[in-house]
Order: sequence, then C-alpha cells, then structure tokens
Amino acid sequence: MKQIAVVLDGLKQKISHGSTFIQRSYNSIGQATFHLPKPIRPETLQAFQAEFEQPLPSEYQTFFELHDGAKLFMLGDEGLVLYPLEEVIEKTIEAKGDGLIDEDYGHYWIIGEQIAKRVEHPQTQIMRYDGYRAFAEQLPRPLPGWE
Repeated sequence: MKQIAVVLDGLKQKISHGSTFIQRSYNSIGQATFHLPKPIRPETLQAFQAEFEQPLPSEYQTFFELHDGAKLFMLGDEGLVLYPLEEVIEKTIEAKGDGLIDEDYGHYWIIGEQIAKRVEHPQTQIMRYDGYRAFAEQLPRPLPGWE
C-alpha cells in the first residue's frame, strides 16, 4: 500500500472516532472538519498526464485515485486545501502567467494552499499571516548523483 493511502486511512480512522479537536496558535480551537471528495475518474487523470506530457509523482497520483482534492483540518474558513485536479490545472496556468513558475520549471504544479486569517497578537502587536501555496515536482529518476 502506498504511503499516502496509509496516511489517509489513519486520518479517516481518527475522524471516525471523533478525534478532530485541534488548537491553532492564538487560541483558535475547535472541532476540525474534513472533506475528502470522491476519486478522480481514471480517464481524467490520463488526459491530464497526456496534456502535460509527464506523469504525476506516484504518491500524488495515488492521492487522486483516492480523492479529487481535500479540505483538511478546517476551522471555519481556515485549514489546508489540496486542490481538485481541475483547479491544479487552473492555478498552475495562472501562476505561470503571473511569472510565479518560470517556463524552465514546467514540472511544477500548484497543488494547494494553507488558508489562515491575518491576526494581530494583542500582547506583542505583531501582525502575522499564515499562508502558502504548495508545489509538487516530478523529480528526474534516478536522482542525479544517486545512481
């Protein structure tokens, strides 16, 4: 069984047992919600790989075979979002158009983001914003120097 499948199975067991109470920084606590949609159709995945002329990393492909995206550890609007394949395509094309992914790095895809609100910490007057976009890269095989 692929590692991503093992991790998702463990997460689903925790959810089914009600182990979803989490705490984030700045006293943001509560019952997290999780949304794990149905898997992607195999022909959609094949069409994506043919269009971009390269396979997805095997664990990422396995993820799509299990779920087309996910929303994890959500407290309200905050949490980790792994985009469905259609949104991966859309966000990646947008990032390339905005110059965030150089043409020489066509093997990078925008796969998700952490959504968190801007917070002012009252004791230190520090403004903090959590947020990032995740990139997936298909590494060359074998890795250089690891032959």
